[in-house]
Amino acid sequence: MPALWLPLVWSLHAPLADARRQRRRSIESLREACRADDIAACTALGTRVLDGDGVDSDTAWAANLYRDACAWGAPEACWRLGRLYTTHPQMGTAEQIPPLYRAACEGGWAEACVDLDALEEGGTADGTALLRTACDSGVARGCYALGRRLEAQVWDADALTAAAASFQRACDLGSGEGCRGLAAATRAGRGVPASAEAAAALTERACELGDAAACPKPPAAEPGVLDDPAACQQGDAARCLNLAAAATDPAEVASWLEIACAGRASAGCLQLAGHLWDGRGTAQDRGRSLGLLRAACEAGTEGACPTLENIVRSLGASLSEDCLEGRASAQLCAQLGELLGSGAGGTELLQKTCAGVDRLGCETLALGYASAVGVSGACSPYAPEDCLQEGLRTLGTPSTTSTERRAAAALLLQSCEADVFESCTVLGLLLRGGELLPPEPDRSLNLLRRGCQGWEPTACAVLP
Repeated sequence: MPALWLPLVWSLHAPLADARRQRRRSIESLREACRADDIAACTALGTRVLDGDGVDSDTAWAANLYRDACAWGAPEACWRLGRLYTTHPQMGTAEQIPPLYRAACEGGWAEACVDLDALEEGGTADGTALLRTACDSGVARGCYALGRRLEAQVWDADALTAAAASFQRACDLGSGEGCRGLAAATRAGRGVPASAEAAAALTERACELGDAAACPKPPAAEPGVLDDPAACQQGDAARCLNLAAAATDPAEVASWLEIACAGRASAGCLQLAGHLWDGRGTAQDRGRSLGLLRAACEAGTEGACPTLENIVRSLGASLSEDCLEGRASAQLCAQLGELLGSGAGGTELLQKTCAGVDRLGCETLALGYASAVGVSGACSPYAPEDCLQEGLRTLGTPSTTSTERRAAAALLLQSCEADVFESCTVLGLLLRGGELLPPEPDRSLNLLRRGCQGWEPTACAVLP
């Protein structure tokens, strides 16, 4: 009886055996070509050896093949060697990887440009250029990464349009992530006309292409637990973010992001900053947008700091002009002034906003003057008394000028008149001590009383 099965078994085994023989012959051919200094063959052989295709897998042998081919000028080999060092850190060092990716990228292997950008976290001047090179060469993940980089420039309509185009290109190249990115842009109307129907179709396409994040989620053990409005309202910021991601109406998205941000979800604040910057689903408020971006940056939220840097670099001059000519809000100008700093026109902006009795402008300027007389950089703009009291101990430095002291006092007074009671307390202490400023007992007493009325414990403690 078993003999009856032999033809069937052989019919199944023979093609597999023949394929193995073909792979072994192919390996031998590659070895011969590599010995003859065919660097493309050495690279291909390295990949076959690493994958165990037709030969036992041998990481060290593969690394040697890639290393030699890279030295001979094969960009693909440089890239693959960098990837091997990444996945097998025992084979090389982290310091060896960036030069390999850069050599491969500059040699025309576009995949390496994406990896180089990711390794440097977009922190180089040519970061966007690297991703453009990869996308133009047809690397889908390069197009997707470029779209993500561009969509962070929430203040720039052209950048948002270019981001959507990059997502479209990635999607056309078969990237599920690209289709999902385009779906999100289409749902929110960022760079493309808003369309819930088109967004749904793109999300479905993303799932078909293998992007698990785009596929429908299985029902949770508790129905609605992921997108529970009641839980969001009770302070579950993660669920607020889920609701914002699922919403199609920009106003609804912004409302969920408001709650998430209030719940200290820095990712929600970063997204909300984008809506506030261009007035998507909420009233436009670029001053608050900058404030949220700064907070997200300080919290280490991915994308926040590069966005701030891009705003200052791309729009700093035009926004400063709007501020100085009265076309922008005091909050925007104060935030921008602090970002620009004293060396880039920031002081002028802060002086103008402080003249309009803006709290942030006055306090920032006061602390700027205080730093000139020995205040450490650890002081907070929202606790100027700590900074100025620390400055009392460093009055003997050569930079302690009467002009700086008078300017700081004038700014603190304006801030106090705007009911910033910390500033009342600080100025009262300065005029009481007579070290930074000439003593004025009566004025000091009035300022300290006002500070105490604002529930400033320091002011209350020193009052007679």
